[in-house]
Amino acid sequence: MFRFFEIGWNYSHPSKMIYVNQFDEPGLYSLVLFRSPTIAEVDGESFEVEPNGVMLFPPGAKRCYNPRKRSMDPDDMWSNDFIKFYVDGEAQADIIGSIAPLTPLYPDRTEHISRVIKELSEMYRVPDKTPELRRMMDNRLEYILLFIALNLADNNNVKFINVNAAVIRRIKQTRTYMMENPGLEWDVNKLAERAGVSQSYFFRLYKKIFCTSPMQDLNARRIEKAKYYLCCTQLSVKEVAYKIGYKNEYYFIRAFKAATGLTPGKYCKLHQNNDTSNVLYINEKNV
Repeated sequence: MFRFFEIGWNYSHPSKMIYVNQFDEPGLYSLVLFRSPTIAEVDGESFEVEPNGVMLFPPGAKRCYNPRKRSMDPDDMWSNDFIKFYVDGEAQADIIGSIAPLTPLYPDRTEHISRVIKELSEMYRVPDKTPELRRMMDNRLEYILLFIALNLADNNNVKFINVNAAVIRRIKQTRTYMMENPGLEWDVNKLAERAGVSQSYFFRLYKKIFCTSPMQDLNARRIEKAKYYLCCTQLSVKEVAYKIGYKNEYYFIRAFKAATGLTPGKYCKLHQNNDTSNVLYINEKNV
C-alpha cells in the first residue's frame, strides 16, 4: 500500500515570490505535475520543465524549483500539483520502478492526471478515513503512476520507461505456468499474486507484453487444449470441459462453438485421429 504524507492540487503562488527548496525525509517520494514553466534543480543538475511536465523525486533527492521567468504582476501565478507518499510493499515498489526518476516527462492528457490528483486531495482532507477510503486512495495513486508509465510507452517514449526486468520475467513465467495448467481455477487476482505484483499492474503489463488480456489468453489456450483432447483421446465432452477448467459443460460448448464455429461433438467427428500435436505448443512469439 501507499502512505500519504501530503497532497496539493493547484498549489499556487505569485511567481515573483515562489522558491521551493526541499529535502524530503527518508522513504518519502514526491510526484510533481508542473503547471507553469519551471527551472528544477536536483543535486546540482538543472532541468527546464515545460508546462504539464511531470517529475518523480525519489527519497533523499535534494531539489529546488522556481519559475523560469518571474513577474511583478500579482496575477501572474506559478502553480503545480503534487503528491508526497511512502511506499509499503513490493507491488507498489514495482510500480514506482516503472517511471524514470528525476526526469521531466510529458505524458498526454495531464489534465486528466490533475483531475485525479484533485480527487485524491479531497479524500486526503477527510478527517476520519475508513479502510475503504484508504483503498480508494491507494487505487487512485496506483492509477496515476501506471497511466504515466504506460501512456509514455504508448507514445514510443520508451527511453523514459524502466520497468523492472524481474517483474517482466515473473509475468512471463506466470503466463507459461498458466498455459501449462489451464485446467486450474485462474483469475487475474491469482495470477497477479503468483507474479508478485498488484492486480491492476499485472493486468496492464500483461496486455502490454502479450497484446491480449489474461483471461482471453487463458480461454484461447483452453480451446486449443480442448481440440487436442477431442481429437486424440476418448474423453467425453463433459470430461474435456472439466479437464480444461470449465465447471459447466454447457458453458464450455458455447465457448467452443463461439471460438471454432462448431460444437465439440461436430469438431470431434471432423478431426478425429488428426495430428494435432501442434496445439500443445505455447506460443511465445513477440514476448
